[in-house]
Amino acid sequence: MKKVLTVLFILPFLLACKEKPYDGPKITVEKDDSGALTEVEPITMFEVAFTNKIDSIFYIGDDSCSACQKLKPQLEAWVQVYKGKIYYIPFQSITSENVQYIYDSTVGYYQWGEDSSIPATYFFMQGEVIIKGSSDNTMNFIKKYVAVQE
Repeated sequence: MKKVLTVLFILPFLLACKEKPYDGPKITVEKDDSGALTEVEPITMFEVAFTNKIDSIFYIGDDSCSACQKLKPQLEAWVQVYKGKIYYIPFQSITSENVQYIYDSTVGYYQWGEDSSIPATYFFMQGEVIIKGSSDNTMNFIKKYVAVQE
């Protein structure tokens, strides 16, 4: 009986912590005819998305990560077909000196270091992270909420 009461007491708190689905406007990313992910350093996230407030997508991954090995080709295929720019930060390029750029860009939404899981995809709109994608929800979000500048 105690177990049932404990579960009933805790269940509302667990459900309240569930991530809310995004239902905002589409983000419009820059056009990119290169057909490939744009590899950048972490400072670019801070400059493009946070300082310049350009709608953008940043993907952090590593070629040795199995989830990344599934997601990265899907992102590359999207770039080739739809010609939208996706910035790529290789996980091995993140150092103790430049991790602050990621932290500063995503402050209030995601604390790099507390949960530095990869793959991680950040969707920025007007200087703020609107959603952090994982290997499971990134492509669904892109298909539904990302447009490419004409």
